[in-house]
Amino acid sequence: MDKLNQLKDSVHLIEMNGVSYIYATYANRMFQLSSDETTLVRDILNGNLKLNDLSELNSNKDADFLKDLFDTCLIESNPSSVPELNSLVLLISEACNFACTYCYGAYGAKVHKMSFETATHAIDLALELGIRDIVFFGGEPLTNFQVIKECVEYIEQSGYDSVELRMTTNASLVTEEIADYLSKHNFLVSVSMDGDEDSHNKTRVFHNGKPTYSDVVKGIELLKKYEVLTLLEVTYSSRHTNLKKQLESALQLFPIVSCACVDGKKGCRHS
Repeated sequence: MDKLNQLKDSVHLIEMNGVSYIYATYANRMFQLSSDETTLVRDILNGNLKLNDLSELNSNKDADFLKDLFDTCLIESNPSSVPELNSLVLLISEACNFACTYCYGAYGAKVHKMSFETATHAIDLALELGIRDIVFFGGEPLTNFQVIKECVEYIEQSGYDSVELRMTTNASLVTEEIADYLSKHNFLVSVSMDGDEDSHNKTRVFHNGKPTYSDVVKGIELLKKYEVLTLLEVTYSSRHTNLKKQLESALQLFPIVSCACVDGKKGCRHS
């Protein structure tokens, strides 16, 4: 079947910690697989499966699964509709020094920081797929700054041209040294903050409940000084009362501002 060869060229099998996933390049989607589905996909990718028709498979379940893969992973009728992969977002750290009221984070539960080995596996795949936009995200990514620096060195030594480095941070951990480093390596940095001091401190607090606004503004000023700040990201939630004031205050700090309207997950400790 020609579709088997097309499928072979359009998916990646990813196996981690005993769990298997298939990533469909054209459809830009990922699915978790059962053990039987993993075996079938592995046979396809290794060229061990030869079929003239789906009826030749061992079970109707396998046939249904393979048909679903064809329908999901192969976009033949309109190739121009295939989404382009532009960015790799690395969740470089689940840890965060904030306990924002609307955050979906773990709030003190065991959190993980990405290892250099895991990060470089993802970076290698991204560069192979033609992705040249690498984003460091969290949690608070600066809680794992050493691995970020190791990743930057790895990327710069990879031989690939025009890789853009970006980061989203709460800015409270930014120092002169960090801002200088980000500038020297041409980072584009966006900062999460909630506008005016009163609105910000209602929702963006340290784990001990103390306000964070002054620390964030210090970080913003350093990022501006080293010309790496590109965006302020304001959040409006049910605890806020004046979105206009939030946005106007953010614009006084930096002229490019985005806004998202969110609320905490149900049952969240800080809901």
